[in-house]
Amino acid sequence: TYEKNVVLPVARKLAALIDAEPGMRAILTRDDDVYVGLSARRERARAAGADLFVSVHADAVPHGGPRGSSVYTLSRQRALQEQNRLLGNADVDDLRGFSGDLQDRDLTNVLLDLSRGATLEFSNDLAGELLQALSSVGPVHKSQVERAGFAVLRSLDMPSVLVELAFISNPQEERRLREDSHQQRLAESLRDGIVRYASRMYPGVVRQAGTGTEHRVRSGETLSSIARRYSVSVAELRGANRLAGDRIRVGAMLRIP
Repeated sequence: TYEKNVVLPVARKLAALIDAEPGMRAILTRDDDVYVGLSARRERARAAGADLFVSVHADAVPHGGPRGSSVYTLSRQRALQEQNRLLGNADVDDLRGFSGDLQDRDLTNVLLDLSRGATLEFSNDLAGELLQALSSVGPVHKSQVERAGFAVLRSLDMPSVLVELAFISNPQEERRLREDSHQQRLAESLRDGIVRYASRMYPGVVRQAGTGTEHRVRSGETLSSIARRYSVSVAELRGANRLAGDRIRVGAMLRIP
């Protein structure tokens, strides 16, 4: 099983779900079997005016023991190195909308430092939402957001995360990654995490479904995962739908309190 043949279907499904959300639009850095360079992926996102960047992958090790999803953000050390690289360049066009006086090195450094700190904070917030959402679909490899120096995460002006859907080197997870239904559940979980993040960051543009809405139960969903998506408690969800327990039927309509 090739990683590219797993992550592209998940990304396409995620893009369709994002496009169905009010105030949101997805852009794929690739939509067919082509290789796009690591820095080119960031540039395509920046050129499109992206508000956040999600890089979708499947993890692997030489021996297939580990399992579970992971979400990464840029390490603070690598972010500082990127800041210093930008400061040493003749210009800072890498920062979308940057308008500092390049002759004033101190001012430039301060502005870059502020941008770095804010982006790392927002990236970590997004990553946390995605990790929580993925935990409703299957195991997570580690219970906390991880940090690394991956090239696709090095934008200091755009919250960026890298998602490892599962370990493709684990035989059980490999089989699940190939299933269309599981790919759909993964895409839905990523959508849920993105919507929760975006509804807080852009409340006037992106809205999270809430009072007065209904939700049709899909295969693989649980009462707790639906409650997490809409930021309500399981008890509130039970009460609004007069449920005695946690069993729900696929296709049933639930009222969201």
